[in-house]
Amino acid sequence: MKPKQDPVELMSELLVMPDGQIYVHNLTPEMAAVLRELNPEDETISRRVITHVNNDVKKLLPSSWHTKDPGS
Repeated sequence: MKPKQDPVELMSELLVMPDGQIYVHNLTPEMAAVLRELNPEDETISRRVITHVNNDVKKLLPSSWHTKDPGS
């Protein structure tokens, strides 16, 4: 019998500069969805957003998130 393995955790690291610039290391699709809400015009973040997220991540997003087109 195989030992039970914990699910892989994904971690993004954020650095917010005094001028508001945000640097991200290991940007996950879930974190990209959150950051896209802060800056919807940033195409580099929008390209990393996935259209389906788990329920834990959905709790962090605005209720209107599911109606938005990630490519727009």
